[in-house]
Amino acid sequence: MQPSATLLLSLPPAAADHFGIIFSAGVGIKTVAGISLTDLLCRQLGIAPEYVEQRIQTIFLNHRAVDRTEQVFVPAKAILALSAAMPGLVGATFRKGGALAAFREDISYRNNPVPPPDSSHNDTLITLKLFNLVARELGPHLLSLGVWIDSPILKPLLSQLQAATPMPIETCRWNDQEVPPTQLSELCRPEGWVALTVAWHPPL
Repeated sequence: MQPSATLLLSLPPAAADHFGIIFSAGVGIKTVAGISLTDLLCRQLGIAPEYVEQRIQTIFLNHRAVDRTEQVFVPAKAILALSAAMPGLVGATFRKGGALAAFREDISYRNNPVPPPDSSHNDTLITLKLFNLVARELGPHLLSLGVWIDSPILKPLLSQLQAATPMPIETCRWNDQEVPPTQLSELCRPEGWVALTVAWHPPL
C-alpha cells in the first residue's frame, strides 16, 4: 500500500488554521486492521491517554458511538470520528460512557474483550475525521506525523496556502524533489492519495 505521491511542507505554526477543512473531510491513516482503538490513538498516533479520556468526549467508529476504546478493535477501511464535548442533549447522549448512553444502544459500537476472529492484522488505510477543539489541538500533531489526503481535497488546500498573504510555505518537497511553492497546485493531480507531512518551524 503506497500513496501516489509524497509531499513535505515546511510551515510556520500559524498556518495550521488552514487545515481544519481537511480534518472534517477526513484524512487517511495507515494502520493495521485488528488493533485496539486505544493502541491506535495512544501508541501509534502518540495521543496522551489523559487526552483521550478527558478531552475526546465523542467517538464514532463506522458511524456507531464508542464508549470504551480499549474494548473496540479497528476493522479494515474503518471511518473514525473524534470530537470534544458537543452541546445540548445530543452531546450528552453521544458522550462516551455518559449517563444517557443507554438511549442510543442501537447505534453504539459493540464492545468486544478480544479482537474479532476475522481480523487479519494486514495493513489498512482508515479515514480519520476530527471536529471542533480536537481538530485544532490534534491536527498539527497528526500533520507532523504524516497523513494521507485525497488529491481533490488537497489541491484546494494548496491553492489556499499559495493565495495567503504572506504566503506561508517556506519550502516544499514533492516526491522528495524540492519544488517552488507556486507549482504545487499544478503538480497535485486529481487522483490518488498524497502522503502529506508538515514540518513546523519553529517546532510546536
